[in-house]
Amino acid sequence: MKGTELLNNNNFQEAIDMFNRSLEYPINKDYVIYANYWKGEALSYLKDYNAAINAYAAVFTNTREDNEYYLKTRYGIGYAYYNTKQFDKALPHFRAYVDKVKADKNKQNYNDALLRLADLYYVTKQYEQAIKYYDEAVADKSSDIDYAYYQRGLVKMNLGEVLEAKTNFEAVIKRYPNSLYYDDALFQEGQLELQTGENSDAVKAYSALIGIKPGSPYAPYAYSRRAIAYFNLKDYEKAIKDYQYILDNLPTHEESQNALKGIQEALAAAGREEEFPTILAKFKEYNPDNKESASLTVLEFENAKALYNNQKYPQAIQSFLTFISGNPGNPNVKEAQYYMAESYYRQNELTSAIEYYKKVIEDRTSSYYNKAIQRLADLSLLNKDYQSAKNYYQILLAQARGKKDRSIANVGLVEAYYNTQKYDSATYYTSEILKQGNSTLDAESKAMLYQGKIAMAKGENDKAVDHFIQTINAAKDINAAEAQYLMAKIQYNDKKYKQSLETLYDLNNNYSIYDDWLGRSFLLIAENFVALNELFQAKATLKSIIEKSPHKETVEKAKVRLSELESKEKDKDKDKDKAKDKGKESEIEENGQEGNSNE
Repeated sequence: MKGTELLNNNNFQEAIDMFNRSLEYPINKDYVIYANYWKGEALSYLKDYNAAINAYAAVFTNTREDNEYYLKTRYGIGYAYYNTKQFDKALPHFRAYVDKVKADKNKQNYNDALLRLADLYYVTKQYEQAIKYYDEAVADKSSDIDYAYYQRGLVKMNLGEVLEAKTNFEAVIKRYPNSLYYDDALFQEGQLELQTGENSDAVKAYSALIGIKPGSPYAPYAYSRRAIAYFNLKDYEKAIKDYQYILDNLPTHEESQNALKGIQEALAAAGREEEFPTILAKFKEYNPDNKESASLTVLEFENAKALYNNQKYPQAIQSFLTFISGNPGNPNVKEAQYYMAESYYRQNELTSAIEYYKKVIEDRTSSYYNKAIQRLADLSLLNKDYQSAKNYYQILLAQARGKKDRSIANVGLVEAYYNTQKYDSATYYTSEILKQGNSTLDAESKAMLYQGKIAMAKGENDKAVDHFIQTINAAKDINAAEAQYLMAKIQYNDKKYKQSLETLYDLNNNYSIYDDWLGRSFLLIAENFVALNELFQAKATLKSIIEKSPHKETVEKAKVRLSELESKEKDKDKDKDKAKDKGKESEIEENGQEGNSNE
């Protein structure tokens, strides 16, 4: 239980240590299975796939096929082999998983496993089998149907079935304009047209990619291939322009060597041979071959990176500054600026970090562009600059090359829109997260939590509670802790004080590792006792917080609230004393009057 809590909280190494401790005393066979499986999962998150394979293998040796963890392990070990490119070993695990899950009602991870199985047949050149499973993914209308179409197109290309390949690529382009594989499909369609001599159509495909996705990793190759198509069409000036773009803007990219050869041919065909020596000299400047000055520059840059990797951030910053000032035209400047930004970030010098992240994103072709955008988005959110956060997350979403980037952007947009009371927009992005699933570890539970918070902000408390319960059932993570607290808060606001207390007690039992929410829970417990007029219990709770809580902010709040309650009690005692004194005075007066009447 503790190990999985640590895993859910992204504390992977601590989780692994906990599972290892459990495995030292293999008293219960079920716990041995459980610990090995989750250890494999944690190791996979850390990308230690070989160790993960060993952990998963221990599940197989300790269980039978009818155990639920046996099937889950098929999926986990399949991915571990897949990620270490041991495709022949991954294939039987995914095949067994697909065959077993296909008949289940739930079909957990079925579509994903189906596509991985198809991919494995593709990479092992078993094309007919690959087509069979991609066809099945398309027929099942998988959530990744765009990927299935794209991969099926690649297989058809390898089989020489040009028309079928083109049909599949066009399915991605026309039906799924927001697909992660949109630019891939455009590029491959251009390749098909170029290979079959349809140069005008190739130009259109490559131009569409460059225009719609200028930051795509395929963009340099699109410029180069479009130049070839222009050359074939005898439009040499346009061919020269495309090659020149690569040489000017991406001089160290692997495609620059092809661009150099291509521009030489295009200049010769256009009768402009005299221009080539200048272009060649500039190319050599950016790509010097083992000259002493070049070696020194490389050493200077690598030394700065070594300082960064060794967490000597002040020295790294100074070294990068020296490198940039001495080599302002060097193609590694953007990388140096990124590492400077990261160094400032890790020293919590956020203003300087933001300055250098902004320098990095001046060049959209930089390989660090997306990383810098994400940092700027996260820092804007941290600084409560929600408009900037929205802008940066939208850019990240548009440039996303994988599900993880898309998930990070969607989560950020949910928080930014929620904090600016744009609840409809926030709700839209929670739906996008839930459609995509857990591309990051806690994305789904965070989306469910915010659906509850949005409903709560709108005064729709019943709906909010439903979402909070979904959050709690989804994962025992920090989002579930907050959901449990907010349920208790709703109950408190509705004057259901005893019910609120029960909810808070459950929070303390289930989420004690989250100090912040544990502290808030105890503060709300005290308020429930106040509302129930159980002041002794309320004060005892606050004193316990002051004595035991490691959370300074919670302790300060407890001190303030305890002081308020004690002050109120003193005022009440004074009022009681005054009332008693008045009562005595009245009694004396009455007794005096009785004495006079007796006389």
